Amino acid sequence: MLGCQSISTTNYEEKENRRDFTIDAAGGSYGVSLFPKTYGALAGPSFSLVVVSPVLVGDTVLTNSGKSSLIPWFNARGVAVWLVRIPPGMQLEKFGRQVLPTITAAIRKNSNDAQWVMAGVSLGGQAVAHYLDDAQKNATVSGMLVKAAFFLGTGFDYAYPGSFSRRLAGVSGQHV
Repeated sequence: MLGCQSISTTNYEEKENRRDFTIDAAGGSYGVSLFPKTYGALAGPSFSLVVVSPVLVGDTVLTNSGKSSLIPWFNARGVAVWLVRIPPGMQLEKFGRQVLPTITAAIRKNSNDAQWVMAGVSLGGQAVAHYLDDAQKNATVSGMLVKAAFFLGTGFDYAYPGSFSRRLAGVSGQHV
């Protein structure tokens, strides 16, 4: 029987276990951070996680908020996490449809992981929804086939410019 043991941390100090990158896409520059896995899992394949930022909240909510620290939790379980930041005021539909495919292509080129999960936190979830709306096309462009996605604190009733709910309302002709 194979065993696997890890020590989970719940907080990262600033810049600890983090590599920062700038990716140029759709006429702008965007910040992306890689938080490499903190141990190698002994059994079973791993995946990498792409987290799209909460936009209006700082990174510390994901890296240094005690037991709810999302990124250290995944790292301690053998998952590399790529944090993609959306600039405040950026139209979420534009980011999800035009910028995020270029960013995921750059991430994919710099990783040897084959399995990918995507997460959207707060407003970042709406950008992920726009990205996944064209999932097949984006997988072809980026080489990153997203196997699963999850959303944390993402409301689809935001009156934020380019919100996914506005697009759905326009498509279905119904109020969302």
